[in-house]
Amino acid sequence: MFNLEQVRQNSIEAMLSIDIDQVRLLAQRMIFAIQAKRQIITCGNGGSAAHASHLVGELIGRYRLDKRWPVRAVCLNTDQVVTTALANDFGYEHVFSKQIDSICGKDDVLIAFSTSGKSQNITYALSNAKAENATTCLITGDMSSHPDAQVIRVRSTDTPRIQEAHQLILHMLCELLDEALT
Repeated sequence: MFNLEQVRQNSIEAMLSIDIDQVRLLAQRMIFAIQAKRQIITCGNGGSAAHASHLVGELIGRYRLDKRWPVRAVCLNTDQVVTTALANDFGYEHVFSKQIDSICGKDDVLIAFSTSGKSQNITYALSNAKAENATTCLITGDMSSHPDAQVIRVRSTDTPRIQEAHQLILHMLCELLDEALT
């Protein structure tokens, strides 16, 4: 029988593994970019694509407060026409990096969500954004790292638990932004 108590405990442990200081650091970098009239760019694959899109929705719309103005933000995985055209013409590994080359600039912030941290399209996007002098962050699972990005890790190897913790991280970022930008 499936042990729901163990699922709950594993979820709690994954959430508790989040390095709050790293979340605060990313929020500070986002606030700097927003105040400098730069943009927040997100991307991800699968469930991570949903997190990337969700974060942009909260930034453009609102999280909790009506008083905050819309943040300049774009999610690279939401335009099916662009994604499929780039995948067809250049390969799926370039669907984000080509968009980064098109829109990313100095002091923008790229936030990439990836449970494994090993997707080639994420790796290329982070590298290309760093080359544009953007701030880069990889929100990922246990053992992932990237030489061109701040890394916020969830200490788990269980994809559903990592994704649950990623949801918490994006809401933490929104809480910090609401506090700073109102």
